[in-house]
Amino acid sequence: MSEDPDTVIDIKDLSFAYRKPRVEVFSGFSLSLGAGEVTCLLGHNGAGKSTLLRLVYGLLRPASGGVVINKRVVGSHSRIFLLSGDFGFNGELTLRQNLRFRSLLLGAPVEDGLVCRFGLEGQLGVPLKALSSGLLMRANLVSGLAFGPTLVMLDEPTNSIDPMTWELLVRELKLRREHGASAVVVTHDLSFAREVADRLVVLQGGRVVADEHDPRSLSEGDLRASYLRHTEGMGGGSDA
Repeated sequence: MSEDPDTVIDIKDLSFAYRKPRVEVFSGFSLSLGAGEVTCLLGHNGAGKSTLLRLVYGLLRPASGGVVINKRVVGSHSRIFLLSGDFGFNGELTLRQNLRFRSLLLGAPVEDGLVCRFGLEGQLGVPLKALSSGLLMRANLVSGLAFGPTLVMLDEPTNSIDPMTWELLVRELKLRREHGASAVVVTHDLSFAREVADRLVVLQGGRVVADEHDPRSLSEGDLRASYLRHTEGMGGGSDA
């Protein structure tokens, strides 16, 4: 696989199936994602979006093929942040305690100003499980972003969040891109995708059915029409 300095993730001939019940998600799937870009993965439930993030991160193992995360860009696995449905943080601990624990674990200081940018100064002593869904999303984003990841992977980050958190997340992804970080975001939110993405990749049935560069050049109506055209009649069940 390539070590192209302009590529952050290189997926080659990837095959994967869940075992019980057996559901094939990918067969010979290949995709390269550029460094310093925000890529949004779109598609109906069951298209393989969340599964792809877990394969890239290493939570799932492919039957064949593989994934290369470019070491020239990322450096080490500790510089990757994955935010998925269960977050992976301790809800019994406060945000302050979560940040201290991850700082010790990663051997890195907390990024200055991040807590303030997300408006969480008053929530540092509150257990994460006691926060509202919007504040919980902010807290978990801060817990992962606070240590300077160069690759950020977010799975449905706009689900059940308030408009302010939506705006804060858009602003943060743009800021990190300006500083050279890469991001891969699974989302159903076309407005969010158009706002932050340099590239939109639509998955369906474990394959790429559309690949749109510079989506901001399209109107929101044109983007929605294009998405519906590529996914018409392909709705799925539970997300994979």
